[in-house]
Amino acid sequence: MLHGASPRKEAGNDEFEKMCGQLAEQGYYTEFIEYYSQTPVVGANDPSGIRKNFPVWLAEIHSGIDELGKNRQGAVDPHRIALLGFSLGAYLSLSSGAVDPGQIAAIVEYYGGLPPTLSGGAKTMPPTLILHGDKDVLVSVAEAHSLDELLTAANRPHEMHIYEGANHASTSGASVLVQRRRRARRVESHPEIPRDKSEKCGFKKRRRRCSIKVAFQASLVSAGCYCAFDCFG
Repeated sequence: MLHGASPRKEAGNDEFEKMCGQLAEQGYYTEFIEYYSQTPVVGANDPSGIRKNFPVWLAEIHSGIDELGKNRQGAVDPHRIALLGFSLGAYLSLSSGAVDPGQIAAIVEYYGGLPPTLSGGAKTMPPTLILHGDKDVLVSVAEAHSLDELLTAANRPHEMHIYEGANHASTSGASVLVQRRRRARRVESHPEIPRDKSEKCGFKKRRRRCSIKVAFQASLVSAGCYCAFDCFG
């Protein structure tokens, strides 16, 4: 799980810890990584700082993924690692998938985008879930549509959900995924339960059933990076 840009380290950690706990309750191993550990904090209003430190953050994330191969307890399947990113963390998640898709099984990105310089990586991008608000004043919803078009042209598996009236950071984090998983488990356990019509993705752009299956067994183990906390199901 990757945080967004922030004016200080550890900002919003309580909320991220809560989301990690929600996912752990559903049986997923999750870990939140504070990728500012090797750089100064960079706010959203500092694009030059973001560009300068972006390669450092990517390397930090990838070193954590590489460390999974040394997992001695077998708690994490290295072939089922997903990245969940918010804002700047979404840009980093998508960039990681574009640069080295073999390391990542799935991506969930909240109100981010794929840097134009990495658009060629869309052709090998892992399954991706795009979540964005159409009233986002910080990261334009055009970023979501551009990513959707790239992945569609490359015939890559993905879904996009645009939340009407939602501004930046106003979507409900991991709880959306948790609610879908709970409902899916109920239906799997009780086939007689009819599928609720409200589960259809009635958001702008797409009206199809929320069927993406995210391999959310995510972990970024410490390897030259600072993992603020982890949660075990």
